Amino acid sequence: FDELKMLSNLDYDFVCNAHYAFQDERNLYLVMDLALGGDLRFRLNQIRKQFKEENPAVLMDEPELKFDMFCVLLALNYLHKANI
Repeated sequence: FDELKMLSNLDYDFVCNAHYAFQDERNLYLVMDLALGGDLRFRLNQIRKQFKEENPAVLMDEPELKFDMFCVLLALNYLHKANI
């Protein structure tokens, strides 16, 4: 459970922490920080649905894309500096 220890020690707004882990015979469960806005996949799906209705040729507008990519880059930078 070194990964759990690592994920529980992170302290950054764009990285979810894991607090507990347990498993049954088929699944591993992680208890992580609550993300009220959903995760990135949920956010991208919501944006795609919105743009499909308005303009099927456009998947996302540029300001939304820039914001999401900037958040990902900040998280990757934090993880890199933490040697993860």
